[in-house]
Amino acid sequence: MSRWSYRDDDDGNSSDEGGLSGDWGKQHDFRLPWEERYRGERHQFYAAAMDPNDGPEWEARGYRDNDKKWREDVRKQFAHGRYADGTEGKDRYGGDPANAHVGHVFGVANGGANALGNAFMQDGPMNSYMKNNHDELNAALVGYAKTTEAMKVSRTHGANGGLNEGRWAEWEDHEVVDLGKGRFKKVGVLTKKEGGIDNRCAAVKRHLVKVDEYGQVHGLKERIIELEALDKDVGRVRSLSDDLARMRIGHDSGYYSSGSDDF
Repeated sequence: MSRWSYRDDDDGNSSDEGGLSGDWGKQHDFRLPWEERYRGERHQFYAAAMDPNDGPEWEARGYRDNDKKWREDVRKQFAHGRYADGTEGKDRYGGDPANAHVGHVFGVANGGANALGNAFMQDGPMNSYMKNNHDELNAALVGYAKTTEAMKVSRTHGANGGLNEGRWAEWEDHEVVDLGKGRFKKVGVLTKKEGGIDNRCAAVKRHLVKVDEYGQVHGLKERIIELEALDKDVGRVRSLSDDLARMRIGHDSGYYSSGSDDF
């Protein structure tokens, strides 16, 4: 079976258009495989060990400031074993390179916590490209409730001084989500309040964003590249407007320079 779907209806069920199968309704379970209702038996203990709110194991393992070790250990456990729906972790999150990465809602470099409360399984190409530069887009993808959880755990257990310093120090959780939703909308991507892509949006209709049979969304890396290009265009327009404004001020004051010393 193909991993892909371009399904246009929004009832959350699988459909097959031209042999392209998948399920938009599985996005949540794909993002958060460690949730109790979904994980398999082998995942029970490890979900507690990976999160500071579930006991002393997290601190004892030195996860607070060791991003590499934490991500490797999360992947080691949750990219393997059988899940409640019968799927295998290696099929869902495996591949070479890996289909999905252990991503942070708030990047570690920005004070995010190495904790399941601040984590989600993220499209690999997207994560590799965006690095720590677009936390607001992550927030839009995981939704309001998850971002609230991510911000809370990152303010108390965040790496590099935590989220109380740096870019997001003065931001409220819902403001970060709203920012991300607004930015995604510029490139035709709409996200739901509870997280995930709304498959009625333009990017899905144009077959630019798709989902596979496990609920993993693909195509967002390219939309982020498109968004950054738009940002640069806006920057150039603003720069031109500033130049024109300075020229006008100079003209109104009786002095205008063409930028040349040849009079």
